[in-house]
Order: sequence, then C-alpha cells, then structure tokens
Amino acid sequence: MARLGQICTLSEAVRLDRPAVIGRLVEACGAGPVGRWDRANALDVYCPGGEFASLPEDRVLSGSNAALLETAAGWECVQFEQADLIAPDTWRLTGLLRGQRGSVPGDAAIGARLVMLDAAVARARLGGEAYGAELVWQARADDIPQTAMFEDRAGLPWPVAHLRVRADQLSWTRRGSDVPESWAMPEAENAGRFAVGFDMGAGFGDPVVVNVPFVEWPVGAASARVAEIGADGRTGLWAVI
Repeated sequence: MARLGQICTLSEAVRLDRPAVIGRLVEACGAGPVGRWDRANALDVYCPGGEFASLPEDRVLSGSNAALLETAAGWECVQFEQADLIAPDTWRLTGLLRGQRGSVPGDAAIGARLVMLDAAVARARLGGEAYGAELVWQARADDIPQTAMFEDRAGLPWPVAHLRVRADQLSWTRRGSDVPESWAMPEAENAGRFAVGFDMGAGFGDPVVVNVPFVEWPVGAASARVAEIGADGRTGLWAVI
C-alpha cells in the first residue's frame, strides 16, 4: 500500500496545494432536501486554525462556499450561506444547499469530516493501476490515515432525465451514449433496469428495481431518486426530484 498526502472526495481524489480548511462535526446532522434550501439543519464544525465566511445568497447559488461532508451515504457536496463562530474554533454553518454536484444527501455523525472546496484543493490524477488497489490516504500529518479504494466509473450508466410526477406517477427518460440527443427527446428508447428510492421523511430507504421507466408515487413521499442499473450490475448516478 502507498501512503499519499491526499484525501478522497466523491469517489475521486484531491490534492492539497496549501493548507485547506478541514474540520469535524461536533453535532450530528441529518440528511436534507435536494434542490431546496435546508433551513432545518446546521453544521456545527470544530476547525482549529480555520475560518469560514458568510456570503450572500447569489454568491452561494453561483457555487461559492462549497464543501465536502462525510456522511453515511458517502461524500456529500454541501454549500452554506451563513457562518457564525459559536465557541472557540467552533463554527455553525446554516442556510445549507444539500446534495450538490450530483452527490446524495446523507446523515453525518459526530466526528464526520468537512473539507472546504476552495483554491487549496485540486484533483489528484490517478493512473489506471490505482483503481481497485487499497491506498492509505492522509490529508495532513495530524489527521487519521484512511484506507480508500477507487473505482473506475467511466462505464457507469448516465443519469436519467425528465424526472416528473403526473397523476401520482413518477416517470423519467433513459439517457446514454447509445441514445442520440436523449436529453432533448422524451420519446427516446427507455428500455433498461432502474433503481428507485423514496424519501418518506427519514431519508432515502432501500431502492427497488424496476424494468419500466415509471413507478407509482407513494403517499407521503417528500422526494425520489432514480438511477439506471448497467449491464455489469453497477448503479449509475442518481437523479433526484
């Protein structure tokens, strides 16, 4: 195994060009909605030597104040509008945008890491020989080393498109390199296997597998996510409504 001064984010790796803002949660945080402001949750982050800044809403919507949060579902990209110092080296981040850049919101436990995505962080390029191998990654000298294994995701199915709910039915359109202009053509070929999960108020449950591009929308569901399952059995990126 190789020891590298790098960290894992969203199934990719990033390299620290200069000291980055890296903190840990001092309070647990539940999963939040995708595509809407999360006003119910807050991130209480212990970050010795680091600092955060509040930004106006338009700056956040333009991509600023983005961070990676370690959750039970993996690394979630979150953004925040307000940053308040509530104790020595402890910040409360509120006005959250959850599940950004195609990530999936999840529950974050006490001690979960939060890494700011700013100029201090750049993607580390991995060679093909690194996929499937165990690597020990360490963000900085005083951090706890983590073992990570990287997956070749180039062959994953594309995210589905045209998620919509009509007459209590959720439907979508399959996309792929074999479906020309599938984003713009709702009548495109829709054959395939799909994983579908619903959030009934306590986060997304276990997905069900269907062979058609539609399912009934259950009463009480707050949101849904859909992903195509490839021929090799791997699930593609989730699309959320």
